[in-house]
Amino acid sequence: MQYQEQINNIVIRTDSRLDDMVRHLGYVSVPYHDNAITDVELIRESQKRLRQTEIISDDQLNSVQRVHLNLARLIAKNITNVPNIHAAIIPSASNRVRTAGLYNRKTCEIYISVEQLNKLSNTIDTVIHELAHHTSGAEDLQEAHAKEMCRICDKVIDLVDKGCFNDLLKNAVY
Repeated sequence: MQYQEQINNIVIRTDSRLDDMVRHLGYVSVPYHDNAITDVELIRESQKRLRQTEIISDDQLNSVQRVHLNLARLIAKNITNVPNIHAAIIPSASNRVRTAGLYNRKTCEIYISVEQLNKLSNTIDTVIHELAHHTSGAEDLQEAHAKEMCRICDKVIDLVDKGCFNDLLKNAVY
């Protein structure tokens, strides 16, 4: 059984530069193996799934989700120039991982999964992660993205310390 689980987690490597993204999607790249999909096929399928993301209007959110989304928007406004942050129904990027948020490089917009908006820590984690894509230009699991998340997190802590979010934090659910 364990061998079968390992086999189901592989994709055929066509480009080693895609290994980090493949790992982020819950798979392992290996040289050619019968019945395995390629890394290019996996990422193409992932992108196809993510194009099915649906924006949820603010009036469809409950009061807690709206507060958390507005806090995410205020964080972004204080840190960078992301034009829009949306609540959304985001499909899983693969059969192995859930997708908490999404950054659209073409429109520079951020989408936060509506489930993440139920808990403040999840909302903040997601918006920091997606903002780091915007400001670093880096992909998941790249060092530049990790460093940028830390830098943004430090800025958020400073803004909290200055009381920038006090009004919204009164109504947040931790």
